[in-house]
Amino acid sequence: MNSASLWNKSRALFRRVPVLGVLCVDVMLCQCLSAVVTFLFFRQVRQNIINDQERAGWTGNCYAWINGLSGVFQFFVIPMIVTRWNMLGLWAIMPAIMGFLTFCMAWTTQQQQEDTRFQTLSIVAGAFSTMKILEYSFHGVCNELLFASLDYESRHVGKQEIALLANRFSKSLTAVTLSLLTKYMTSRRLDCILSWTACLFTIPWFFSSLQLSKLVPPKDKTH
Repeated sequence: MNSASLWNKSRALFRRVPVLGVLCVDVMLCQCLSAVVTFLFFRQVRQNIINDQERAGWTGNCYAWINGLSGVFQFFVIPMIVTRWNMLGLWAIMPAIMGFLTFCMAWTTQQQQEDTRFQTLSIVAGAFSTMKILEYSFHGVCNELLFASLDYESRHVGKQEIALLANRFSKSLTAVTLSLLTKYMTSRRLDCILSWTACLFTIPWFFSSLQLSKLVPPKDKTH
């Protein structure tokens, strides 16, 4: 399937099922933000932990906490939330949380440009860990609940289109952009610009999440 036919097929689907179009934008913004935060996390780890063995151990512990907390949310917290509230109605909470954390990250990085005593690793690690936990638990569950509320054709085709357009395209585009920025910008300036870029990404993500919350069906139709 060429790019023109893929685009036409996706546009027809999103016109027929508007919520899938908004979800595609939501997933794309989420993936771009995740890629930028992950990139910043590993840059900070390399800059602050020189020893390779210590760096590997520190990163491993970070991922262990992420996987453990994601499991707790998936198997214990989210099931309790689903039985009491419409999970899809809580969508906008995710970008709101990340908006606060990325602002703290950007502000601290900005201060570090003026005073090297400011340490940003813990704040960047917190933003990175939170982003991954939200991806693995809340965001994934919300996506599946939304797909479950659609008819079979919309659900099956929509998953394919969003996986291709939102996930792969956004990751590829972000990777190329980060590679070019790394090549042509100084390290400190790059960290500052990317931190504020991550913060700005949360604004359209928040509004797309609000739109999704309005378009999703009532709770009794999502089960």
